[in-house]
Amino acid sequence: MRTTDHTRSTTDIFNNDGVFATVGLMSDSHRHSGTEQNRSNVSRRAFLATTAGGSVVALAGCSGGGNGNSSSSSSSSSNPSSSAAGTSSSTSQTTGSAKGKKIKVGVVLPFSGTFASLGSLFMEGIKLAVQSELNGKVGDYEIELVKKDCKFSPSTGVTVTRELLNKDKVDVIMGPVSSAVGLAMKPVIDKAGTATWIDINAATTHLISQNCSPYFIRASYSTYTIGHPMGKWTYDNLGKTAVVAVMDYDFGHAAASAFKSAYKDAGGKVVKNISTSPSLSDYAPVVRNMANTGADAVFCIYTSTAAANFMKAAQSFGLKDKMAITGYSPAEPPVHKALPDATTGVTTEESYSIQLDNPTNQRFIKQYKSMYGKNKYPSTDDEFSYVGFQMLEKGVTEAKSKKPQDVIPELRGATIHAPRGDIKIDPTTQEILSPMLVEKATGPKRTDYKILEKFDPVKSPNYGCDISGTFQ
Repeated sequence: MRTTDHTRSTTDIFNNDGVFATVGLMSDSHRHSGTEQNRSNVSRRAFLATTAGGSVVALAGCSGGGNGNSSSSSSSSSNPSSSAAGTSSSTSQTTGSAKGKKIKVGVVLPFSGTFASLGSLFMEGIKLAVQSELNGKVGDYEIELVKKDCKFSPSTGVTVTRELLNKDKVDVIMGPVSSAVGLAMKPVIDKAGTATWIDINAATTHLISQNCSPYFIRASYSTYTIGHPMGKWTYDNLGKTAVVAVMDYDFGHAAASAFKSAYKDAGGKVVKNISTSPSLSDYAPVVRNMANTGADAVFCIYTSTAAANFMKAAQSFGLKDKMAITGYSPAEPPVHKALPDATTGVTTEESYSIQLDNPTNQRFIKQYKSMYGKNKYPSTDDEFSYVGFQMLEKGVTEAKSKKPQDVIPELRGATIHAPRGDIKIDPTTQEILSPMLVEKATGPKRTDYKILEKFDPVKSPNYGCDISGTFQ
C-alpha cells in the first residue's frame, strides 16, 4: 500500500523493533479467486493494516484523510478524499462550474475505521482524473460524485450500494477496494439494472466466473493477469527450478496457481511450495527453507508489509546471492524506499511504473505532480482510479448517453490508452486485458528502476461467461 506521498522514510515504515509494522485486521481487498474461495479474506493493500508481532504503529497517510462521518458534509480542497466529491452521506458535490446535464458517479470505498487510508488513496486518483484530465465532465455531462463509506464490510457495501441506486439514483458505481464487498454488491447492481459498474481494484475472478454481470467492467487487473505471464518469463530469464512462496490468502494462491501452470508449461519445475501466515513477521526460517532447496529462483507473492519483512530477512541471509528473487512485488517502490540495499538488484512485477514512456503516462505524472507536489509520484492505486474514469469518459462520449445499456456496448472490445499502456476490454466477458511489466530496482532512489520486460495484455479464461449479446 502506498502512502499519500509514496516516498515514506524508514522511520515511517518500521517500528521500534525494526519489523515492518502493521496495524489493524486483515481483510480481502483484492484477492478472492478460483478454488481459493474458502481461504481467509485478506488482501495485499489491506496488509499494511495487519497486526505483526503485536506491534501497532500509525503509518504515514494512514490517518485516513477521508471524511468518515456519514453525517458530515464538509470538504477540504487539500484532501483528495473530500475534494471534488460529496461526503460519504447521500450529499454530493458537482465538480464542474457549468450547470446542465449531470452524470452521478457513486464511489464505494472505505472512508472510516482502520482502512480509511485506502479510501483516501483511491480518491487521490479520482480527484486527479476528474479535475485535471476531464475538467469535471464526461461527454456532455457534468460529473457529480457521491461518496459512500463501505467500511470494508460486505453488508455495509450492500447497504450503501442500495442507497446509491435507489435514493441517489447514480448512473455509475466506482469501487470497491475489497473483493468480498464487490461480490456482495454484485447482485444488487444486477437487480437494479440502472448503473454501469467500473471496478477500480477488486481482482477476484469470481466477478466474472460466477454469474457474470453485463454491468461490470474492471479497470485494474485479475489474479490470472498477474501470475500467468511471469511463468515463462521466470523460466527464460531466471532458471529452470523455482520455489513458489505466497501468503496464505486468496490473492496469493490464485496468482501462484496461474504462475505455476505457465512455468511448468515452459519446462520449469517447482521444487517447493511455501505458504506463510499473513501475520508472519519473522521470515528467517522461510528464507532458510528457500535456500536449502538449491532452486534457481523464488517466485513470491509478497507485497507491502510481507514484502518488506521477507526482503529484510533475505538481506540478512544473503538470499539474492544464492538464488534469483522475483514475484509480485517484493521490490515495489515503498519497500525499495525503506530497504534499498535489500531490494537493489531484485526484479519485481507491477502493473504500473513511472518509468513507462508513453504520452498518457507522461501527462499523468505531470498532472499528478502539479496537483500533489513536484517531488511526489503516482502509485498503482492512483492509476487504477484514473483508468476507471478514462473508461467512463470513452463509453459516455461514444454512446452520447449515460445509460448502462448504451455505455457498456461501446466499451466492449474498446482500447483505452492508459498510463500503464494500452488496455483492452474483452467483448465476451468484459474482463480487462491489462499489460504487466517486470522491472528491476537499480539504485536507492524512488526513480531507480529499469523496465526489463513489458507483457502484452493477457487474456484470462472466460470461465463460461459470454455476455456479448446483452443490450443489443
